Amino acid sequence: MKALGGTLGGGDPLDYAERRLREQLAAEEALPFLGHYPLEDRVREALRERLRRQQAGTSGRRMRLLFLHWPALTVAWIARCAAEHYGTSSGHELYPHLERETGLVWAPPFSRCVAEWFHWACRCLDLPLRQVIRGLCTSPDFLRCWTLRPF
Repeated sequence: MKALGGTLGGGDPLDYAERRLREQLAAEEALPFLGHYPLEDRVREALRERLRRQQAGTSGRRMRLLFLHWPALTVAWIARCAAEHYGTSSGHELYPHLERETGLVWAPPFSRCVAEWFHWACRCLDLPLRQVIRGLCTSPDFLRCWTLRPF
């Protein structure tokens, strides 16, 4: 599967990547895990840059704007970080990886809000979730929360 990036007609590369990802998610041969969708480094960096430069106030508001403008990219970005790094250092450590990836501090209530926005975005995109996410957990079942298709 080709990584998402590029532009179409000089528009915003995030808008183009969002459209492409939505097409891939809707395809009959869609990958079963959000974290397996490849995102180009420049798309990930563009999302980080949007978090840094938005004038929306708190980091929570800035992150929420990503979910509102690019829901598919944002959920795939977070899920990709979890898929790449979950359990790589000290067992079930996840928040430090998300903090490095996003440049934000993932402490309650921020982490709970992001989990709710993640769930909201998945519902808006008509993506089935295995379970309702009430907070980003650090149990071995965590990655199953990010599943597109039932096991």
